[in-house]
Amino acid sequence: MTEQQNNRPEPRLSPQAALVEAQALAAAVLPTDMKGKLVASLLIDLVGSASYMIPFAGEGFDVAWAPISMVLVGALYDGVMPSLKYVALLEELMPFTDIIPTATLGWMREFGPGIIEAKIGERRSKRKRY
Repeated sequence: MTEQQNNRPEPRLSPQAALVEAQALAAAVLPTDMKGKLVASLLIDLVGSASYMIPFAGEGFDVAWAPISMVLVGALYDGVMPSLKYVALLEELMPFTDIIPTATLGWMREFGPGIIEAKIGERRSKRKRY
C-alpha cells in the first residue's frame, strides 16, 4: 500500500449501523437468563431514575443516559419487543417520565406469561391431589 492509502480515514458508520453494532456488543455482554435479565433491567431503570437525585442536572444526565439506555434495552429485549428500545429512549428524553420502569416492563413482557402459566399449573396440580 502506498502512504496515501494508509492515511485515509476509516469510513464512518451510519447512525443505524452504529446502533446495530452497539446493540450487538451489549448483547454479547448482558445476561440471557431470567434472573440475570431482571437484575440488569432493574439496574438500567435505577440509573435512569437516579437523575432525580441530582438537583438541577437531572435532565442533562437523562439526555446523556437516553442513548445508552436505548442500546441496553434493545440488546436485552429486541427479540421480544423491538419497539421497546424507542420507548426507553423517549422515556429518558421526556421530562418527569423517569419513574416508568421501561426495562423492567420488558422483562415482565418476556417472562411474565411463563411465570403466570407455571403458577396456574402448580395450583391445578395441588387441586388434583386433594
